[in-house]
Amino acid sequence: GHHGSEGDVNCVWQDWEDWTSCTASCNGGVMDRNRVVAVARRGGGADCPGSDKEQAECNIGGCKVDCTWDEWGRWGRCSRTCGGGVMFRTRNVLNHSRWGGSACTGGRIEEEACSMEPCPVDCEWSEWTPWTGCSKHCGGGKRTRHRDKVAEARYDGVACPGVADEERDCNTQDCPIDCKWGLWEDWSACTKTCGGGRKERGRSVETQAEEGGRRCDEG
Repeated sequence: GHHGSEGDVNCVWQDWEDWTSCTASCNGGVMDRNRVVAVARRGGGADCPGSDKEQAECNIGGCKVDCTWDEWGRWGRCSRTCGGGVMFRTRNVLNHSRWGGSACTGGRIEEEACSMEPCPVDCEWSEWTPWTGCSKHCGGGKRTRHRDKVAEARYDGVACPGVADEERDCNTQDCPIDCKWGLWEDWSACTKTCGGGRKERGRSVETQAEEGGRRCDEG
């Protein structure tokens, strides 16, 4: 070979062209680029080194995954049976966000009012008043006492048992009876016709004293 002879020309590449777009946007694709010969080899010149094609991996990151919720669970029991309570239900994340996916919105726990109807109210009595004095001193009187409803039964509450007024017998002993005289009889004739005589009249007991009443000989 005639080294360095004027007729020998080494092959020369042009610059690489731009990469093609990636075949996938995530989870790994490929892209290519090409180049062409700028100066062809002549005579004893060297070939162009390497290839006219090149390939590379691209977008090797995982695909974007948005967060998603699982279904809601069942509602739990209400915290109260009446008068307003709360109940809860929960849910869990089904897919967590990855590779720049959007986060889950909303909460994991949901709360709702329940058992809003009013609770039963039972009727309630006040204390009894003290017994009154007896209405009579003898011959059978009455003592009474009274109570009021402090709370009326509402919303299917229990009614008040018993009564608001009570009475009791008292002083049942018979009343005393005072002795009582009958009317005077007529006067008798005078014992003398002159010089001072006497005449009398009498009376008898009409009603005898009883139960400690005043006797006739007392007054």
